[in-house]
Amino acid sequence: MNGFTLTGRAAPISARELARLLFSGRARRALRGLKVLRRAYDHVFVMATLEGVRPIRRPYYEAYVDALNILAAKATLIARAL
Repeated sequence: MNGFTLTGRAAPISARELARLLFSGRARRALRGLKVLRRAYDHVFVMATLEGVRPIRRPYYEAYVDALNILAAKATLIARAL
């Protein structure tokens, strides 16, 4: 696995940096937050899909799409902060 998948850089991650991330309380909290965001994203995605297949889209569909964009943006910010 290269460092790009872990840190967003093309350089490989060092063993010291990996150990720091593994034992960092901040990193663990961030991963828990990402897990919660992922669950919320999955739920909203299913709801948006159910609304999207209706013959006439109600205003809920646009709200679900907006919520998906917000959740994705928040997850990106958290991942970049690591």
